[in-house]
Amino acid sequence: MSCQLKFLEGEGDRDKVVIYDEAGKELAAHADMQHNKNYGQLRQNNAAMSQKVLAALGKSEVKAG
Repeated sequence: MSCQLKFLEGEGDRDKVVIYDEAGKELAAHADMQHNKNYGQLRQNNAAMSQKVLAALGKSEVKAG
């Protein structure tokens, strides 16, 4: 997998992270992912988003390589 960072335009979207597939379908999103606002939950939020992406792609795990 790979990703491309793209900043969202709206002021209300400044902390939001959205993951899309190559066709533009939203696979996962989190409204408060960026910056230090939810730093204590960063690991849990990342894990939850990763699981949503994997489920959307029909996969159960990622192998590091």
